[in-house]
This record gives sequence, structure tokens and C-alpha cells, in this order.
Amino acid sequence: MRGIVSLAAALALPLTTFAGTFFSFRAEIILIVFMVILVTLVLQGLSLPLLIRTLDLVEDRSIGQEERQARELAAMTDLALLDEVASED
Repeated sequence: MRGIVSLAAALALPLTTFAGTFFSFRAEIILIVFMVILVTLVLQGLSLPLLIRTLDLVEDRSIGQEERQARELAAMTDLALLDEVASED
């Protein structure tokens, strides 16, 4: 979806003006819009892994550890409640 509106607007330019002459620089406008879309999508997308390696960013694994601890705490609480209910008549 990104860039489709710009490309649609460029392609919607008429071939001729109201005076009947050809629309000046229509092909160039379409080419420029296409190149801007291409650069913003492809170049940025391909350069992102290189940027991540250059900045030496690592994956944050603390969320998995927090989830594991929360599940363990929930399981221990459930077992304690089951023991309490079992000890009742």
C-alpha cells in the first residue's frame, strides 16, 4: 500500500492538456515517483539488516524469561489453591 497513492496520482495525469497539447514532463513525473517509491521501499528494506549488524543490536530475550516466571508463579498459585480446596471437605 505504501506509495500506491503517489503512483496512482502520477498515472492519473492526463496525456494532453485542455489546449490539446501534450502534458509536459508526464513521463518524467511518473519515473520520479516510481524511483522514489523504489528507493524508499527497496533500499531501506535491504539496508536495514546491514544497519542492525553495524549497530550490533541484539534480540531482547527478557520477555521470554518474564513470561516463564509469570507462568511458574501462576502454576504454583494454582497448586496452592488446589491443595487448599483438597484439604477442605
